[in-house]
Amino acid sequence: MAVPDPDADGMRVVEFVLKSGDAVAFDFRTLHGARGNNSPSRRWAFSLRLVGDDARYVTRPGPTSPPYPGHEMVEGQRLREDWFPVIYPG
Repeated sequence: MAVPDPDADGMRVVEFVLKSGDAVAFDFRTLHGARGNNSPSRRWAFSLRLVGDDARYVTRPGPTSPPYPGHEMVEGQRLREDWFPVIYPG
């Protein structure tokens, strides 16, 4: 599916003014982005994707973000712990 243009498509847009050290958390299904960086400073970002212990590999059409080339997982397999480490055992 093509990414919609929220301004042109009349979508509700929510924006936050963030300062250095602030964090934003949201559901991965949320359309999100950032406007251009007009400051002289580089924008740094840290992205963390968390999944439950019931997560399984599924084949999706098109590229994933981030891409995982050569993972060798098959449909329905638990995610590889060497690629997706457990940070909190349930």
